[in-house]
Amino acid sequence: MSSADAHVLARLMHQIGPAYQRWAQHAVPPVGLSPPRLQVLGLLGRRGAAPLHEIRDCLGSSAANVTKLVDALEADGLVGRRPHPRDRRVIQVDLTEAGHEVSCGVWEKYEDQVAELFDLMSEPDRGALQRGLEAMLAALKPPAAQQLARQQPAQQQPA
Repeated sequence: MSSADAHVLARLMHQIGPAYQRWAQHAVPPVGLSPPRLQVLGLLGRRGAAPLHEIRDCLGSSAANVTKLVDALEADGLVGRRPHPRDRRVIQVDLTEAGHEVSCGVWEKYEDQVAELFDLMSEPDRGALQRGLEAMLAALKPPAAQQLARQQPAQQQPA
């Protein structure tokens, strides 16, 4: 049986998810793109072309959802698909010229607005939240990934 604290956290998670999504919709710079679409553009802008499965993994989303996001961005002329240069079975997604123009700095501005939200918290609270969220992400990974993570030496975080 879960502790009372765990139940409080469960209720808070159910509240924070929708509240954060509503806030994020208003924090998005006015370019007509949702936060997930901005995230795809930001990812591609930072690292260049990426296979769909890497985009899925970075977003923590389903393959179907990533396909829909990429389809919409492609329909808007912001990304394009092309075969991987060494493995033609893999499809890569890359920014078009229009995608570069639209995304230039937009994801960073959005991320800055999110960071300002966390700056409202005290440094100890931010640290506690970061540790808690990292632990939650680790707990949500598939069991094989959890096992691998336990076998790797832990990285020390600066105090």
